[in-house]
Amino acid sequence: MPLSAKNALYSHKLSLLGFWTLALFYPMTGTHHYLYSPIPHWTQTVAVVHSLWMIIPVLTVIVNFFGTMLGRWGTVLGGGGSDNYAAKFLMVGVVYYLIGSFQGSMEALHRFQQLTHFNDFVVGHAHLTVFGAMIMWVVGGLYYVWPRLTGRQLWSDRLASWHLWLTITGFTAMVLGLTAQGFIQGAMLNNGADFVDSVKEMQPWWVARTIVGTIMDVALGLMAYNFYKTVREGQPFEGDEREPLPKLNQPRSTAPNKNWLENPSTVGIVAGVILFVTSFFILGGLPWLQAATRTTMVADAVTGLPIRVNDYSPLEQRGRQVYIRDGCWQCHSQYIRPVAGETLRWGPVSQVGESAYDRPHMFSTRRIGPDLTRVGRKYGDDWHIAHLWNPQNVVADSIMPRFTWLFEEKRGDAPPQPTADGKALVAYLQRLGTSIGDWRIGFLSSTTPGAVILHGTPEGREAVRVLGQTVYSRRCSGCHGDKGDGKGPSAEFLNPKPRDFTTGLFKFRSTRGKDSLPSDADLYITLTHGLWSTSMPAMHELPAQQRWAVIQYLKTFSDRWAKELAGRPIAVPPESPVTPASIARGDTLFQTNCALCHGQQGKADGPLAQPGMLLDDWGHPIKPAHLLCRPRAGRREARLWRSALVSDDRSRHRGDTDAPVRQSDRGRSLGSGTLCSIPASSCLRSRACRGRS
Repeated sequence: MPLSAKNALYSHKLSLLGFWTLALFYPMTGTHHYLYSPIPHWTQTVAVVHSLWMIIPVLTVIVNFFGTMLGRWGTVLGGGGSDNYAAKFLMVGVVYYLIGSFQGSMEALHRFQQLTHFNDFVVGHAHLTVFGAMIMWVVGGLYYVWPRLTGRQLWSDRLASWHLWLTITGFTAMVLGLTAQGFIQGAMLNNGADFVDSVKEMQPWWVARTIVGTIMDVALGLMAYNFYKTVREGQPFEGDEREPLPKLNQPRSTAPNKNWLENPSTVGIVAGVILFVTSFFILGGLPWLQAATRTTMVADAVTGLPIRVNDYSPLEQRGRQVYIRDGCWQCHSQYIRPVAGETLRWGPVSQVGESAYDRPHMFSTRRIGPDLTRVGRKYGDDWHIAHLWNPQNVVADSIMPRFTWLFEEKRGDAPPQPTADGKALVAYLQRLGTSIGDWRIGFLSSTTPGAVILHGTPEGREAVRVLGQTVYSRRCSGCHGDKGDGKGPSAEFLNPKPRDFTTGLFKFRSTRGKDSLPSDADLYITLTHGLWSTSMPAMHELPAQQRWAVIQYLKTFSDRWAKELAGRPIAVPPESPVTPASIARGDTLFQTNCALCHGQQGKADGPLAQPGMLLDDWGHPIKPAHLLCRPRAGRREARLWRSALVSDDRSRHRGDTDAPVRQSDRGRSLGSGTLCSIPASSCLRSRACRGRS
């Protein structure tokens, strides 16, 4: 800066103060990106304090730059030539440095980070400090050095001016956009918006960012062209108009060291080694020495009892490597904070022991996709396979790319099959978040909120239907199809197949009668809870109004809703006392009625469990449930009792062993409704399932 502005450095003491405070404070700030994380709280506090202290070196830089420009503003801003443009870029960089550093200190505050973390605000901040400050200073240095290296004057002041103003225009627009995006998405998530909706809201902003980023690329292209023309056509310097750079063999005079703070050995040893090692020990070594950070124990999300976390299996470990190799961690974070509604959106807050076997950790600092901490067992394996093949076929608003290299070459009419890496990746995803037990048992209420207000006017009903159609198109059509016939673009991957709404037949309901229509509350509960281990996920992230609206829309696929009323509700009697006698009688009934499909030990290995033996009413093959895992309809006793009772009123599940039962009768019974996607061998070892049936 002094060379390009042709003015003495404003304060040498300020530069020393800035250097040493930067060396002292900055290495300790990194953990402020992980507030509310499983990292020890005291290290987060250390990072917050040092981030605020960073205002000291920042101010020294600002004051020194502006002080050095005293008396030279008019000459520099109004003048041409490479030196003046070097000073201009340096001053623009220091302005961005001030803004970016202020952002960095602010986002280290807990309340501010609740709003801005994991979104584009962090990206804007990173660009401010890296491009806005460091790259601008590099560009300023190039404008100063290039004519001296080539021995020629800058070819075009006009191109340099275009470079400057295009850069300022494009970069300022990009930073303002990214900052606004962060506040918008943060406010949406803080107010309970669905994550996919927040990503959808960001897409126009990303397009705008691409446009202004192109402006910045054009500006750099002008600089490169100007430098090229300087070499080819620039005017040579005359006389002593410009001082050349010293030759390597030319002796240089050095100013005597005034104190130990300026001694190169002091700088190298103290700043380069001692302070770095100290920060590494405080932020990395001390936390590792704490027994609490190395624990492999977590608390069961339902009972609170301690559970030991198991290491990854070889298949899961391979899947984790695929996850890292293919960049999944760049878009998905893996820790849930107790803020911004994350525990309502994705599940219980992360515990320290859950990441005991994660090396390296993949906490991440940005979310373009949803957090995956609790994704394990939310979907069936087939859903993940369909999603990896074509995410937009499953979720219309997804911006995730296709992972076709994880699939074998398609053969015939069969859906594409995953490779060994694809299967391993699915196994790893199914493991995530399952170490704290079956937390979904008590996560969602089994009752519906107050009845939604459905406007009685034709206009009001039409508005509800239009809203439901929009939600259905964005969330449901990928599996159930645009016509509601269960033939969506992803249906070929799924087993069991998606429900065909055109028939008006539903398995999980609280109404009596053969093939009776369910109540709206039944559909709402299924939509909210999802169906365990199938491609039907829990949709509790959607606002209640949208869930009620989509229910009204899906009823338009079958004319049964216009001709019939929902069946009479079933009164669930009080549960019988659990006694040794009742358990023995239940065992007798199970072995007599259920073991043919579910197997004597409930492992889904009965005589009729062989492939092709059980079909649903549409001829699709199905499997009996693995009863050591959570039933698809949930574990609530009343719901299990009701599901068994109303499974098409089939006599087999009512204990009438003399009545004939077709394979399709068993297929649409409770048995087909409790399929667990986890292999029996894995499930029996899982603490999430053990002892909970």
